[in-house]
This record gives sequence, C-alpha cells and structure tokens, in this order.
Amino acid sequence: MVRVSFSLIRNFQDELIPAIKDVSKIPGVRSVVFITAAVSFWFTVYLALNNSLGLIYFALILPVAVLSTLNFLSIELLPSYITEFEYESKWVLPSRLIIDYDQSPQVTSPDNNDAADQDEKEPVELYRKRYQWQYKGISHSTDLDIRPEIYQKFKDIKRVDYAYWADEYVAGGLSGEVRTLAQKLMQVGKPENSFEEVEFVLAFTQDIVKYEHDADYYPNAIREGEYPKYPIETLAEEAGDCEDSAILAAALLKSMGYDSALIYLPGHCALGIAGVDGMPGTSVKLNNVSYYYCETTATGWKIGKLPPDYNEKELKILPVPNIKISLEV
Repeated sequence: MVRVSFSLIRNFQDELIPAIKDVSKIPGVRSVVFITAAVSFWFTVYLALNNSLGLIYFALILPVAVLSTLNFLSIELLPSYITEFEYESKWVLPSRLIIDYDQSPQVTSPDNNDAADQDEKEPVELYRKRYQWQYKGISHSTDLDIRPEIYQKFKDIKRVDYAYWADEYVAGGLSGEVRTLAQKLMQVGKPENSFEEVEFVLAFTQDIVKYEHDADYYPNAIREGEYPKYPIETLAEEAGDCEDSAILAAALLKSMGYDSALIYLPGHCALGIAGVDGMPGTSVKLNNVSYYYCETTATGWKIGKLPPDYNEKELKILPVPNIKISLEV
C-alpha cells in the first residue's frame, strides 16, 4: 500500500503539488487542518490512556499530528520531500493549440550594427545580466549572476569537432548558472504543459541570443570561423551563431529533465527535443526516440518547423548523454 501511494505521488506530483499549495493558501485552511489534527491527537491520547485504544493506533496518528503542526507553522516537509524524486528524461507532448505551419518566419542574418550589450562587472565580481524576451505577446524578464572566473574557465577550453558538441558543450557545460536559469524560467513562465515549457525556453533563446557569425580568429577555435560556445559564454555575451543558441537551449531543457539533442546538418545546427510520435512537424528518429526540429536563430519558429532551405534527409542527431557527476564545474 505504501509503495502504491508513493508511486501515485510520483506520477501525479506535477499536478498534486500546485493543488496542495493552492488549497493551503485559502484563508483558514491551515487553521482547520491544525485544529482537526490537534483534536484527533488528544482524543487518541485520551483513548490510549484509558486502554480504549492500542499503542499502534496512537503511533499511526502521531506523524499526522506532527506534520499538520509543522504545516500550520509553514514548515512544508511533505512538498519538499516530493520534489526530491529523481526525474526520468521528459518528452514534449503536443499542445491543445493548433500550430499554423503555413506562416514561416525568416531566419535572420547577422547585423554588424547590432553588437551584444556588455554589462559592467560588479564589485562582488559577478556579471549581473538582465534578460528580456516575449512569449505569446507577453513580455518576460529575469536576472542572472554569472561568475566571471567560471565564464573565463570555459572560454579557455580548446574547442572540439561537431561530433562531440552534445557531450562537450551541452552535457559538459551545465554550470550552476545554467541550472539556476532553468529553474527561473520555469518559475517565470508557469507553463501549463510540457509543450508550452519547451516553447517558452525556445522563445527565450531566440530572443536573447543576437545572431552573430563566429569571428575569423579565436585562440581556441576548431578552425577559422568555427568556435562553438559553452552555454555560459552565450549567456554572458548574449550573442552567437546557430550552434551557440542550439547548445544553450539544449542545456536549459536538459536541466529541466528533457531528452534533448543537437541536430546537425551541412552549414547549420539546431535544437532537437524528444516528443511523442504523431506530433505535427519534422522529426528524426534515433533509437526509437523521435527528436523534433527546433530552429533557434530567429523568433517565431515553432517546434517541428523546418526552414525550407534545409533538407530533412540531411538531419543528423547528436543526442545529449545522461549527466554524470564530475569534479569539474
């Protein structure tokens, strides 16, 4: 019975936790729960002292009284415990909304006059960044502190060939800043379902990363004009080309528990997100997993929409591996 209960909690925790919190916010609910638990507890004590109730029943009612008292005092142990479950990789599910695939936004080209904004370094030695973007016509914003020493550490690493991008830059680039931002995006967006959650991250990436070709020379570049960035570099500079925005989006979604990938094709790179079969749009299957194409270089592109300039047959999936602990940041 206990195993079944925990299984139900795990399967429905995304719906259960908000419902519990919403109910607890109703005026008087905490007091009613506390008073009910207190009366039940002392009545049980009375019965136990008069040998009308066995000690085993007393032991069962005691945790309920303790948890109710702590909840009354705003010490929410149960919700904290529920959130400690390990999540399996999530797949995006189709939205109830209808996607219009007849309207294709244009992929933007770099604007030489639109340089990335550079925020001043604060005395506490943190880069304070403020990101602003839109989703479904609503403006959103959030702040993020970036440690300059971590930014510089990643920037000093020699770049690797595209076959290793998912391993090195996505899985290997999940710094504390990336994980913190992923949590903030979930709190800011409050998406109704997994489809909107992925769309929200996609809109964030499309808006805050200004398209900019790799410079002709970087000290650690793979070759001339080829310099894939770690997520923290893109977040600090707010600029990059196709692989940089795709790497950032894949890292954020991986931090949220999604099965993400990079989609590589000649001269271009995009995000791949695992989704259920039957969703509209372009997808590529690898190991029985359908990865849906997501364009990250310009605003307006939806999940599964492939730009007409690219051939579906040329798409190559670079799945992001499961995360392993490391001594590295």
